[in-house]
Amino acid sequence: MIALKQNRYMKNLLFSAAPVRVSRTGMFEMFSASRTRVSIFLNIFDVHVNRAPIAGRIAEVQYHKGRFLIASKEEASAQNEQNTVTVDGDGTRVVFSQIAGLIARRIVFNKKLGDRVAAGERIGLIKFGSRVDVEFGPEWEILVRPGIRVAGGSSVIARRVDA
Repeated sequence: MIALKQNRYMKNLLFSAAPVRVSRTGMFEMFSASRTRVSIFLNIFDVHVNRAPIAGRIAEVQYHKGRFLIASKEEASAQNEQNTVTVDGDGTRVVFSQIAGLIARRIVFNKKLGDRVAAGERIGLIKFGSRVDVEFGPEWEILVRPGIRVAGGSSVIARRVDA
């Protein structure tokens, strides 16, 4: 699959960063601000290519060494080795984390700080069982629920409500 051709309607959509079932959705507090998280667990049989959830500019990339817990567990978001990427696009900011799992010990990220990305563009992969968390602010309405199967880079997981 290639990156979707950008159009004016896509700026209000947030796309899945990986192709599997949504494992968890919910609100959490981060730096005194309410954020929404969609967690996508990839087992060893899934395609582990990761894609940009929105069009924009790579504003921040942080690699965190950590543990290799089973990626489907909630504590993996905080404790596992991961690469956290912030994308600024059209007045909004979306953060996604490539999270290594019990077997997955290699995170690949193909972009650099300042690079522009299209929504759905391939940005990297995580080898074998892993997880991707996509975090976004209150300007987005979540459109998926746990158990829903999504396609990386083309399934819409949230819609911007303030635009």
